[in-house]
Amino acid sequence: MTTYYIPKMRCTLEQAQRNSEIRGIKVSTGDASQFWCEHFGCKASISVEGGWVRGGSNRGVYDDDTVKFILSLVTNCDWVDEHDDAFHAYLNWNAKERLESAEEAAEDIIKNAEMEGYALTEQEAVNDELHYELSERMRFDVDDMLPLAVPVKEFELYAPTKPCRLEEALENAEQAGVFTDFHRSGKIDFSFGPLTDEQGPVTSEPVVTAVVEDGFIKDAAVYEWAALCSDKTLQAITKCEWY
Repeated sequence: MTTYYIPKMRCTLEQAQRNSEIRGIKVSTGDASQFWCEHFGCKASISVEGGWVRGGSNRGVYDDDTVKFILSLVTNCDWVDEHDDAFHAYLNWNAKERLESAEEAAEDIIKNAEMEGYALTEQEAVNDELHYELSERMRFDVDDMLPLAVPVKEFELYAPTKPCRLEEALENAEQAGVFTDFHRSGKIDFSFGPLTDEQGPVTSEPVVTAVVEDGFIKDAAVYEWAALCSDKTLQAITKCEWY
């Protein structure tokens, strides 16, 4: 059974592809208006209109929550599925689309009115549908124009909550079994996995790149995709929390 989804923010196809590249999500082309996004052993489909990501679907036997999560990673925003009460509040993006949608629904609205014992003109049916959508947008606090989704950053920047000298950081890293690699720029990579050929084969362990200033660890850059699993490395270096 196919489940359909729509985004709660606007995101271009170009930005979605860039977000996916940063987050390690494989994107392949289905046709001119459809793309497949593959991650976690699961596939999600996105539909594109005029260069914008307008919808998504789960067309296989994949878990709906996982598909929805992949869609949110691709666009960096939340999505709603067709069974969600808020679905119609996010369906149309502007007045032209709302009018077209209302005109398409007018015939069914007129038939339903006749079944209930009263008559509606086509214009009255259109107005009823427009009023319904407006009330739904007000109910879920959805503006006339959906906001733009924020692009994914390749790196997240963190700073230690306490000062830590470089010598202490290197000693802490050695004691914790953290590998190090020095850049010519003076920056230092830290990871629980090997960083050079001499240290051993590369692993999927996250890498943090620290900046040194006046002999102290100033801050560290973490790949966005590894932000949630880098705390252990950061704390091992300085033996304190980071923010």
